Amino acid sequence: MLLLQLMIQPLVQLLMGMLLMVVLLLLSEMLFVQLLMVGMLMGLLVVQMVMFLLVMLLLILVPLLQILLVGMLLVLLGIMILLEIMVRLVLPGMLLVLGILGYWELCPFN
Repeated sequence: MLLLQLMIQPLVQLLMGMLLMVVLLLLSEMLFVQLLMVGMLMGLLVVQMVMFLLVMLLLILVPLLQILLVGMLLVLLGIMILLEIMVRLVLPGMLLVLGILGYWELCPFN
């Protein structure tokens, strides 16, 4: 519901602002006031479109950033698991093999 409200609210504000500017243009007869209203309408249009694009960009980027962060955390978790396996399984086996080889080299019977 919040997502829908964030998408529709800038468009509603834009349409209300444009309607207000058109009514003011029809009511005014002076050229200066008409030019001022057209300028305000264009400024309002630009501001509302920028706000709409920013909201859309945030709605698109936030899930991507969440996916990226979760992916980074999963990669770190995988690295930690691999280090744990190496410390628990591989390192003692390597030390055992190196100990046997060292004993074999230092053995007086060969």
